[in-house]
Amino acid sequence: MKKLILASFILFFTKTFGQNLQLRNSPKIESEIVFKDGTKEKGLVRMSSSVFDIRFRETPESDERKVDFEKVEKIITHPDSTNARVFQYLDNYKHRYKMFVELVEEDILSVYINSPNELELFYSDFDLRSAEELRRDVRTENSFYIKIGKTQDLYLAKEDQILIPVEKRRKFTKKYLEHFSDCPELVQAYKNEEISLENLSDFIDFYKETCN
Repeated sequence: MKKLILASFILFFTKTFGQNLQLRNSPKIESEIVFKDGTKEKGLVRMSSSVFDIRFRETPESDERKVDFEKVEKIITHPDSTNARVFQYLDNYKHRYKMFVELVEEDILSVYINSPNELELFYSDFDLRSAEELRRDVRTENSFYIKIGKTQDLYLAKEDQILIPVEKRRKFTKKYLEHFSDCPELVQAYKNEEISLENLSDFIDFYKETCN
């Protein structure tokens, strides 16, 4: 009997905790959805059980409907504020499975981040000014740069928007360096340690000036 009561308690606690966690991580956020066909919709976005389960309503009173993430070009949260953030579903290099990433710096060679907990990434309150600090390699306490350095979920993407992972200690493995084979000058400079991902700004500038 004691075992049954204990099992029931554990089941109740687990279910309650899971529900509370989902509710805490699933508020409705004012957003603009930009679709691949060029259309746009503004309203409230809620990620239900995962970032691939998009729920949308035009107003708080409107009925909620599901949105196919495959049709989404990007989601801009708080689009009319200075704290707007951009999220996309992009292919991971080689594996070509979709990843949910946040755009940190848009350029010819763009910078993205991912997180093991993608719902947490969507609902987090990162400071975009610190995101710019990442671009400039400014190492300040509690900055976005250090946050990314700890998780090491940093990606670069060319105009094809295929994510190229930056490995531990900000290195490219051989297979990822092959993605830049169209620019042998960059590959050689990287191998000669003339440029590195430690100074991300210089790496991107070299790509822009030499490879385009």
